[in-house]
Amino acid sequence: MKKGIMLLSLLLTLMFLFPTSALALDKVAQSGVQFLKIGVGARAVGMGEAFVAVADDPTALYWNPAGLVNVEGKAFTVSYNKWIAETTHSFVGYAQYFPGLGTFGISFVNFSVGEIDETEPGIGLTGRTYGASDFMAGLSYSRRLTDKFSVGGTLKMINSYIADESAAGWAADVGTLYDTGFRTIRLGMVIQNFGGDIKYIGEDTPLPITFKAGVAMDLLNRDAHAVTGSIEMRHPNDNAETVQMGGEYWFNNMVATRLGYRYNYDAGGLTAGFGVRLDIGGSQFELDYSYTDMGEYLGPNFGDNPQRIGATLKF
Repeated sequence: MKKGIMLLSLLLTLMFLFPTSALALDKVAQSGVQFLKIGVGARAVGMGEAFVAVADDPTALYWNPAGLVNVEGKAFTVSYNKWIAETTHSFVGYAQYFPGLGTFGISFVNFSVGEIDETEPGIGLTGRTYGASDFMAGLSYSRRLTDKFSVGGTLKMINSYIADESAAGWAADVGTLYDTGFRTIRLGMVIQNFGGDIKYIGEDTPLPITFKAGVAMDLLNRDAHAVTGSIEMRHPNDNAETVQMGGEYWFNNMVATRLGYRYNYDAGGLTAGFGVRLDIGGSQFELDYSYTDMGEYLGPNFGDNPQRIGATLKF
C-alpha cells in the first residue's frame, strides 16, 4: 500500500508541477496532432467522456491504462466515429490478463480527412486532390499494486500525413486508479500524450498533453437496476480547462442508457447513448451507440453531429 501511495503522490506532483513550464505557452491552438484528443468508444462518449475513473472495459487503453486491470481474461473492442466535416475516426484495441504478470494491451487509432481539393496561390483550384490522415499505435501495461490501487502506462507511436509531407513522434500515457473502499467511490488520474515536440513541415509542434482527474461512484445497484455516475476535470496545455460529467443506467445488465455533459467546450456539450449486452457461450458481447451535440458549431441537423458505434467482446 505504501508503494501505491508513493506512486499516487508522484503522479499528483507531476500533474501540478509540469504545467508550470508547459502551459506557459499561449493556450490557443499551440499543439498539433489534435486527433489524439478525440475520445474513443461509444460507451465512454455517451457518458460525457467522464471515463478516467470508470475505465472498466478495453477502451481503458485510451482513457486510463490503469483501468486495464478490470479486464478479466481477454477483451477486444472496435469503434467507428463519423466525426465532423466528413472526417472519420476509428479505434481498435485488444487487452489480455496474464496471471502473475498483469494486463497487456495494444491499440490503434486512425483519423482520415479524405480527399482535399488542391489550391495554389494565384491559381486557385488546380483540379488535383491530396489526402491527409493520422495514425497512432500503442502498447499498454497495467498492474495492481494492491487490491485497491493500480497503475498503467501506454507507449504511443504517432504518424501524421498530408499530401507528400509526414511527421512522426513518440508519446506516453501514465495513469492510476484507486478504489477507496468507501461507498464504491473510485478515483482516477492520467497524464496523456506526454512527450517531445513533433516536427511537421520543418516546424516543431508540441503534443496535446492533457492532465485528467476524475471520480466515479455506483449510485444504485439493486435487483435489476444499476446506476453509475462520474465527473472529471481536464487541464490541457493548449486550451481552457473543462469539466465532464455523465451517468450510465443498466437494466438487468442487458440494456443501458447514458447521458453526459461537457462543460466549457466551444462546440456544444450534451452527449447521449445506449447499449446492449449479450452473454454468448461464456463470452460477453456489447454493442454501443453515442451521439454528441456540437451545438452552434455544426447546427441543429442531427446527421451533421458526431455519432459513434462500438462493439466489445470479452472472452
